[in-house]
Amino acid sequence: MPNENVIEWIREKYFAVIADLDERGRRRWAAAEARSLGWGGVTAVALATTLSDRTIRTGIRELDDPGVLTTRQRKPGAGRSCREHEQPKLMRALERLVEPTVRGDPMSPLRWTCKSTRTISKELNHQGFMVSCTKVGQLLRSQGYSLQSNRKTVEGKQHPDRDAQFQHISQRVRSFQRCSQPVISVDTKKKEPLGNMKNPGKTYRPKGNPTKVNTHDFPDRKLGKAVPYGVYDLANNEAGVSVGIVGCDDNGNVDLVDLSQKVEQHRDRLAALMITYPSTHGVFEESIRDICTVVHEHGGQVYMDGANLNAMVGLCRPGEIGADVAHLNLHKTFAIPHGGGGPGMGPIGVLSHLAPFLPGHPLVEGVNPAGGGKSSIGPVSAAPWGSASILPISWAYISMLGPAGLRRATQVAILNANYVAKRLGQDYPVVYTGNNGLVAHECIVNLADIRQETGITAEDIAKRLIDYGFHAPTMSWPVPDTFMIEPTESESKEELDRFCDAMLSIRDEIREIQAGKVSVEKSVVRNAPHGYHLLTDESWPFDYGRDRAFFPSEATRRDKYWPPVGRVDNVYGDRHLVCTCPPIDAYIDDAA
Repeated sequence: MPNENVIEWIREKYFAVIADLDERGRRRWAAAEARSLGWGGVTAVALATTLSDRTIRTGIRELDDPGVLTTRQRKPGAGRSCREHEQPKLMRALERLVEPTVRGDPMSPLRWTCKSTRTISKELNHQGFMVSCTKVGQLLRSQGYSLQSNRKTVEGKQHPDRDAQFQHISQRVRSFQRCSQPVISVDTKKKEPLGNMKNPGKTYRPKGNPTKVNTHDFPDRKLGKAVPYGVYDLANNEAGVSVGIVGCDDNGNVDLVDLSQKVEQHRDRLAALMITYPSTHGVFEESIRDICTVVHEHGGQVYMDGANLNAMVGLCRPGEIGADVAHLNLHKTFAIPHGGGGPGMGPIGVLSHLAPFLPGHPLVEGVNPAGGGKSSIGPVSAAPWGSASILPISWAYISMLGPAGLRRATQVAILNANYVAKRLGQDYPVVYTGNNGLVAHECIVNLADIRQETGITAEDIAKRLIDYGFHAPTMSWPVPDTFMIEPTESESKEELDRFCDAMLSIRDEIREIQAGKVSVEKSVVRNAPHGYHLLTDESWPFDYGRDRAFFPSEATRRDKYWPPVGRVDNVYGDRHLVCTCPPIDAYIDDAA
């Protein structure tokens, strides 16, 4: 969010000259102001003048190339009327979404206040109001709302019970230290429920009226602020790094303004930024080079998470983007299976200035030629070059495909993700896209509206997919109530169509609930999956037929996967461990 003082300064200048400017003049004046501000200028001018981003960018194009100057002029008073005038009930609907509520309930429909203006606008669109996320922000500010962090009121040390906990920990630490035992303190940042506790997020509240909360963070006396988390060796009095969080904009991208402020604040002790590219929400962040430049200018390094390298191979290089270090996941990108606890390998690539710090090996020469004959940190694994069982697979994959094949695999992975996004987009809206409406290697589809309207959850849809012969995509991560769909390059168009047809068919089954033809609890979606044992049971407990349960598509008639069990209680299973090991007596008998 641009600085409020800057916005107010622009607003004063704008309303001082607006009476003397026609439509073209206002557009070009705003464009000149935005350009002079640099990064974030368009947003700041839009907030100050209520002109749209598109109008300001059109003005910038006119300044850059007078040949594209728009000659059309609207008469004074012409143009589209304000949304709030066209839709008189809009303001009341918006106010209902931001009214104070019990924020501890994650299923509360009023949880939108803890989300972005984009999420609020989606909910308003769902209610029948045509309003953009930019307009939502303008309306909230016009009504005296602003994004505010919680106001701390009580520090944790004032609570006697909490003090007793740490007295106990302190005594235990001293006893271990007296016995020369290692003591490691891992101070992890708590994920606390919203409510009367500290929360790092911001909520739209009337100006000057933030929610008052308690906080139990422990301040760094030197910095004068709370330490998010870190790892400390108490015996040697050595500390690891502290980790901070950088905000995101409404599109899920790194907020460059917030990043710039934080690296400037910590420039004397800035170590590195860790970033995933393409991002975990499936978009190529266009500002990635600017992000790396800002970190480098303040003395930091950039560590790139290579989890999504399958959208980069043959097209771009992490080093040219600005990364100093990148780990390269062999699973997914280089033919190693993904998930299930392994196998896994993650080679680390660095730029030349960091090569001397890579691990070496005390018994094998030449592991790190850049080390100058010395190993700076010693080995990180017993095998000098990693797993001999995994690496040959990736080597063979790379060798057989060659440069052209690897590039083709990347292109197909991106194409497949966009194909799925376009096929499902009308029925399952894609949460994040780039400026051109496309995604990178994966797409995140929204299921929150379905849950709110019908009670059908992401888990219900995942279970029903089993009846269609599919293991569900990643559920509710990194965004709650979503599927993260990542087809990679390995799926044929026929298989992608089979998956999309299944998702669209399930959407039609959900529409029956919306239309009141069937209740949620009696629906085929809520009762999925349907185990094979039901096929031969004399009794059939559902209102729909066996044919619909077991063979919901033509594809399932040709090739059917039979679920071994029906719906299970996931929560009960998580809380009640069932050991399938033989009893101890069995081992005694075998030994005898």
